[in-house]
Amino acid sequence: MMKYEKINFLGVNKCMYNKGTEKIGTDRLILRKFLKTDAHNMYNNWAKEECIAVGAGFPVHTDEAVTQEVINIWIDEYKKEHTYNWAIELKSINEIIGSITVVKKDLKNDIFEIGYSVGSKWWNKGYATEALRAVINYLFKDVEVYCIEGACRASNIASIKVLTKCNMKQEAVLRNRRIYNNKREDLIIFSISIEDYNE
Repeated sequence: MMKYEKINFLGVNKCMYNKGTEKIGTDRLILRKFLKTDAHNMYNNWAKEECIAVGAGFPVHTDEAVTQEVINIWIDEYKKEHTYNWAIELKSINEIIGSITVVKKDLKNDIFEIGYSVGSKWWNKGYATEALRAVINYLFKDVEVYCIEGACRASNIASIKVLTKCNMKQEAVLRNRRIYNNKREDLIIFSISIEDYNE
């Protein structure tokens, strides 16, 4: 399937385009593909932080070599269709401070789920909200998905605020679906559809 070609399922034309991870600019950020040279900043800025890793559900990176292996895998995945995985680069320091990714894809129904991580040094500055708004805009306007979802633990108040600020609505509470700090927590599901976005 060629880039930008509309997806076709069983002879039915879908509205979604396969554009992949294209560069997106905002006031303070550049969202772009990961590069091999990003390993140092990714490791130091968030991948080695236990609070980030445990919250996002990935193993803490024990050294920069682990981060390099992960980035190599991600770079290889850019060759595949429908890979949407951005490094979040802060313009003022020319360093990546986090990532934002389509973690699940329901291509039949045009539904994507987004996940994101930002290093704790840059929390409470609006960067995650700025990145998520930009990706939502890109996925609706350029990729033409129907619905975007996000999920977070009930105790993750900061992430709930990010999702809410991006006009995502709470849809469901899945009881005791995540273990965090050896305790079970509810998982809250948020979403925004193209109808919501165009209101």
